[in-house]
Amino acid sequence: MKGTDRYHVDGVLCRLDDRALRVVNMSVGGFFVECAEPLPRGTSARFELRLPDGRALSMTGLVTWINEPSAPRKAYLPPGFGVKIQRIAFPDKMTLLALLRESPPEAMRQR
Repeated sequence: MKGTDRYHVDGVLCRLDDRALRVVNMSVGGFFVECAEPLPRGTSARFELRLPDGRALSMTGLVTWINEPSAPRKAYLPPGFGVKIQRIAFPDKMTLLALLRESPPEAMRQR
């Protein structure tokens, strides 16, 4: 598994403040969140990923790019923002790695 590999895992949500947003793809180093009003690039925030089995992974991340609705950088992705994981507890990191490792091959995105 490479840090650039992206996986689609159904049912993962990103809890941010009082919102639950859909996670479109994930990797060992970050994730992309679908959001009509993306956070600004450069924003550092606490994120909680809710996995399909109900487990929650807490982390600090940095918004590194935006997929604007009016001018998308990646046409195949919905509006939203990409997050680089900056700080995550070791047990949560291991849970994330296991989730990605267990994903079926067709879940991996080639882009």
